[in-house]
Amino acid sequence: MRLFLIDDQVMFRQGLKSLLERSGNVLVSGESRSASQALSRIGECGADVILLDTSPRGENSLPATVSLLKERFPDICVLVVSRHVDPFTVREALAAGADGFVPKAADSSELFRALELVEDGGCFIHTDVLGCVVDEFRSSRREPAPERTLSDREVRLIELVSEGMNNKEIGEELFVSTSTVKHDLRGLFRKFKVSDRTKLVVEAMNRGVLNAKSHRRNLKASSAS
Repeated sequence: MRLFLIDDQVMFRQGLKSLLERSGNVLVSGESRSASQALSRIGECGADVILLDTSPRGENSLPATVSLLKERFPDICVLVVSRHVDPFTVREALAAGADGFVPKAADSSELFRALELVEDGGCFIHTDVLGCVVDEFRSSRREPAPERTLSDREVRLIELVSEGMNNKEIGEELFVSTSTVKHDLRGLFRKFKVSDRTKLVVEAMNRGVLNAKSHRRNLKASSAS
């Protein structure tokens, strides 16, 4: 996997580069202190995933930066890393096309999982991030209006997608084939009028489908098993 780092802290970039390349599965093809600098370098270096810090100095807003990167490099995944989790920023970044969101405090194993998942076409939203965003959504809704046209299995499928599982893992969890998972996901894309997993999760948040408390409980149970 070729990775391009965008972060304004040199020591963080150096430490992260060392950590990632020790795995043997990641090559840091390039790095930059800002997204504006990265635009020309990414084309020269090539990348499968861009790891983007939320706060390079002097940059546009995070959603605008994500949108610009996705517009220039539509085939490259953008994984956002952040020291602070702001629900509005997370929501806007995902809506702009980010393929995942990871706190800087996350374990290295979670970062590797996020990288593998987004490169494989999935989305990754860290538990802490998702819980924060869903709580903000639910507290701001005047009249909760959960989606009533979804089956229990469809709701569970959305939860598993939001937890970062790939199609094979979801199939094993639901005791169905990978092809069935793909078929059900296509059906959910149509229902929610979205085109990918990330937008499905964002729209599910908007509609109140994802429940933060049950999501955390499910993750805790799966971690203990």
